[in-house]
Amino acid sequence: MYHIDDIAQYLDRYKNVINGITILDRSFIEMEVLKPIYTAIAIVGIHILKPYHLLLLDKETKYSTLLSSFPKLHNNLLSISPEEMLELKHTFKFASKDHFEKSLPEKELLSSVVENISQYSQEICQILRLLLKIFADGFAYQKESILGMV
Repeated sequence: MYHIDDIAQYLDRYKNVINGITILDRSFIEMEVLKPIYTAIAIVGIHILKPYHLLLLDKETKYSTLLSSFPKLHNNLLSISPEEMLELKHTFKFASKDHFEKSLPEKELLSSVVENISQYSQEICQILRLLLKIFADGFAYQKESILGMV
């Protein structure tokens, strides 16, 4: 969830950035087609990844909490629509509202996400629909094989 302009400024300042195997091509930053993709990934981070991460790191979280949260997350993946995710409110109920609010990015980053949502909501929803299905399938497999739940 990085602001595109910040990445562009960084790459303008450090033109010889090499990342292991690949050399970053700065021209990709300006590609409009990537904005909905970046935004969809940011939205998944806001709703799922970061709150789940905070839930795991919370010292108050017990194993029983995780056992109940995992099926809730799976059910949320199956029942929540991409349009609901665009509102950036506490939609996924596997984690508390407190975990969700603590996981929100800085206002500058969040404003970039909101701006892209207003411009590309239809494209973002298409990407989110695909991601939710992929995540739900993966969680169903984990839920069954790791946790022994059906």
